[in-house]
Order: sequence, then structure tokens, then C-alpha cells
Amino acid sequence: ANMKKTLTNMLESDKNLKFSNVETKTFILWGKKDTTTPPRQATTMYEKLPNAELKFYANWTHAPYISDPEGLARALATLIKRMKK
Repeated sequence: ANMKKTLTNMLESDKNLKFSNVETKTFILWGKKDTTTPPRQATTMYEKLPNAELKFYANWTHAPYISDPEGLARALATLIKRMKK
């Protein structure tokens, strides 16, 4: 019951999020096989975030740590290396 209330609160607060106010560099990594949160939502976020990069991964589902843990680790390692430059 608490988790459901938390999720409801999160979804409600997200409605007021102003993506244009997010100035931080944002990397959006998304699975093409995500049926929980479809890829079109990643594109919508990407279009609204002023300083974002978007990359889709063919084998990822909503939980890439399960569907492609090695691919997720590689993607995160690549981003960490880029951030250090």
C-alpha cells in the first residue's frame, strides 16, 4: 500500500516538472524493448531537456540490469569516462 501511494505521489509531482529548467547535462539511456515506459517517452524527454543526449539500446527492456547487464555496465563505464574529460 505504501509503494502504491509513493508511486502515485511521484507521478503526480512529475506532471509539474519543467524540463526546460534542468540545466545539468543529462544522458538518457533507453531500451527499445521497454514496454513499461515506451521509447517514445524517451524521445519526448529528450526534446524537452535543453542539455540532453539520447541513446537507444536494442536489447534493453525496462530493466536492463536484467535483460543486458553487461551492456548496461559498458554503457555506464563509457559515460563515466566521458564525464571525467
